[in-house]
Amino acid sequence: MTQLVPYLNYMGNTEEAFSFYQSVLGGKLELNRFSDTPGAADNLPENEKNKIMHAVLQVNTQMTLMAG
Repeated sequence: MTQLVPYLNYMGNTEEAFSFYQSVLGGKLELNRFSDTPGAADNLPENEKNKIMHAVLQVNTQMTLMAG
């Protein structure tokens, strides 16, 4: 069976959008922040550390939404 895996891009509201998608579609949401990257504490400005680097919403076996 074909699997749908779109990769979306947002301008700073990825977490808000994916929280909404999860509330509508269900599934498991995983958010990776720039601060999760090794060395980020030393190399990123404070206002960048909490931003979403990658998001995955696994809705079911046929549908996964991703964003960066």
